[in-house]
Amino acid sequence: DPHSNYLAQVTDEAGQEGFSLPQHLDIIEAGGSKPWLQFDWVWDEDEFLGLAEYIAAPYDPATDTQASKPWAYKRHAAGRTAAPIDSFGTILMEFGNENWNTAPS
Repeated sequence: DPHSNYLAQVTDEAGQEGFSLPQHLDIIEAGGSKPWLQFDWVWDEDEFLGLAEYIAAPYDPATDTQASKPWAYKRHAAGRTAAPIDSFGTILMEFGNENWNTAPS
C-alpha cells in the first residue's frame, strides 16, 4: 500500500513518495522549530516501540548493536548520531486515522 506509513518506509532516507522522517526532522531543525509529528494509529506495538527508539534512544557503537537497537542503529548509520529528542528537547506526537495529504505539491 503506497499510502501506508509503516516505520521502515518513513525512516528510509528516500522516504515514502520522496519524503522521509529524517528529512522532515532536518528541515524542522534547520528552521529552529520543534517537531509535531503525525502517525497512523494502525501501526502495531513493535512499530510504536521502534518509533520511540528511533526518536529517543541513544546509540553507542561500542556497546550497542544492530540487533539490540535496530531503529537507533538505523538512525546512527544514516549519520544522525544524536537522538532527535536530544536535539529538540520536545517532540509532539499525534496519532490519527486521517494523516495523509495527497494534494500535489
